[in-house]
Amino acid sequence: MSLNLSLINLLILFGAIQGLLVSIILFFSKDENRLKSISLGIFVAVLVYNGFETFNWSSGINSYFFALFPFTLIFALGPSLYLYVYAIFYPQQKIPQPIIWYYAPVLIQFGLRCCLILYFILEKERFIEPGFSAQKIDHWQATIAEPFSVAIFWVYLVYTARLIRQKDSSEPLPTVYRWIKLLVLTMFVLGVVWIATVLSPFLWPTYNDNHYYPSEILLVILIYWISFAGYHRTKIVYLETVKAGSSSLDTLTPDEIAVCVQKMQEAMESEKLYLDPDLTVAKLADHISLNSRQVSSILNQHLQKGFSEFVNEYRVNEVKQRLLASENQHMTISGIALDCGFSSQATFQRVFKLLTQMTPKEFIQSESRKVKN
Repeated sequence: MSLNLSLINLLILFGAIQGLLVSIILFFSKDENRLKSISLGIFVAVLVYNGFETFNWSSGINSYFFALFPFTLIFALGPSLYLYVYAIFYPQQKIPQPIIWYYAPVLIQFGLRCCLILYFILEKERFIEPGFSAQKIDHWQATIAEPFSVAIFWVYLVYTARLIRQKDSSEPLPTVYRWIKLLVLTMFVLGVVWIATVLSPFLWPTYNDNHYYPSEILLVILIYWISFAGYHRTKIVYLETVKAGSSSLDTLTPDEIAVCVQKMQEAMESEKLYLDPDLTVAKLADHISLNSRQVSSILNQHLQKGFSEFVNEYRVNEVKQRLLASENQHMTISGIALDCGFSSQATFQRVFKLLTQMTPKEFIQSESRKVKN
């Protein structure tokens, strides 16, 4: 075995080691937003594993270890990106589904590989009669798993882009918006390169898996970028946000803040400002004679909510009441949602499911069963 320690292989190795250290720091971080740290840690860990795997075959080591679970951890790349962005944009909200559902493809692929390895061992030790070739199954599974991993990545990438589009940009945190948009844009570039990598063997001859070099090098570059920019940038954003929020409230006493909270709640409960689909932080701030930054700071620091979450909770409660009212039986669910301040059916469905853990139809059926019982 001749070890190839070229400059590019050394960069891959050092990048993987650096990423490994960053992922460990993220996993053991004491950040209050654990979902953000863990999901970014898993995201980096996937890149790290891929970096070591690339160094393994590029340097000529060719350890069999990386052949045991091919196209397994890579399934976690898309879900981790989605959960990371979700945790930043909605730090106070629970994710719509249990976290295990997001990583189900990883677990399924891991289980299939374990079964195949077990079958290979039993077959080799002659505990069972060979009924089919484990090597052929290994080949076909890898052939199917690779494009499937790309498809899963693109599904979560699209959902992540939707999160960014749906987020109310009137709230502060412009720095984190720029960082997240740049990250997702980079992931789109990676997704295109990834598709080209998968399709290239079908379009022209390739040798020694050299068609993987562009995507592998791009992933290694991502390790450096995420390690330096991603980890440190989110820390800076967090400190900037806390500092900005604190300075916005420095001119208000605790009693004045309590009065402001009461005014915001009265504006929702008594005057029902949430029925306005065009309601913004600025409009609410003008209504209670504050500035937008102070309103956002009060919501974030004293109610632990973003503006969208604060308003949408009232809208969802209003929808729930109207869905159960007999005088509204002639109206569609979508019509009721729009009357309650939601700007679109898609936004309403997403928010309702997020806050109630059920769809509007499931809510109606659940309430009907309670009445019958």
